[in-house]
Amino acid sequence: MWKLVLALFVFIAFVGPLRPQDLPSGNPSGKELRARAPRTNTGPRVVLRAVPETMVKSNWNNTFQEILTAEKRQALQVIIVKVGESYYWASRDNRELIYSKSGLFHNFTDAYAGAVVKVFVPSEHPAVGFGGYNESYYDKRSNRVQFFECISVGLTTYTYWGTASEFNP
Repeated sequence: MWKLVLALFVFIAFVGPLRPQDLPSGNPSGKELRARAPRTNTGPRVVLRAVPETMVKSNWNNTFQEILTAEKRQALQVIIVKVGESYYWASRDNRELIYSKSGLFHNFTDAYAGAVVKVFVPSEHPAVGFGGYNESYYDKRSNRVQFFECISVGLTTYTYWGTASEFNP
C-alpha cells in the first residue's frame, strides 16, 4: 500500500493532475507530458490519449445523443497513464484503474465507481468487418484505435465514443 501512495505522490508532485483544462494548451502533446514526467524507469507514461466524438446521456426515462464540438472534444479527452505497474485515469482525477485484456477489447475499469474505458485496436483483429466478428465494432472510415468511456453519475450514465491518437498498454 505504501508503494501505491508513494507512486501517486511522485506522480502528482512531478506531473500534476494532467487534466486538459489544467494544462496550458488544453491538448498536451506527448512531448509536453514526457517533459513533465520524472526521469525514472517507473515514471508515468501515457497509455491512452483519445478524443471523443459523440456523447450519449441516459437515465431511466430519457436518452440524448450529442455530436461534440471541437472545443468539447478537447475538454473531454481521455488520458490514461501507467506508473510502475499501476494505471491511472489522468483525465478523471487520477483514479486508479484495473487493466485487463478480454477478447477484442482492452479494458480499464475504475473498481470504486464502476466506470470503464474500453479500447478496440482494429489491427489486432483483421477479421473484424469482414464477417469474422460483429461489424459494428469496426469503424470502416479508418483503421484507427477506437474507444468508449462510460461513467455513471447517480443513476445517469454518460458514454463517450471516439478515436485514440495514442495507445500503448
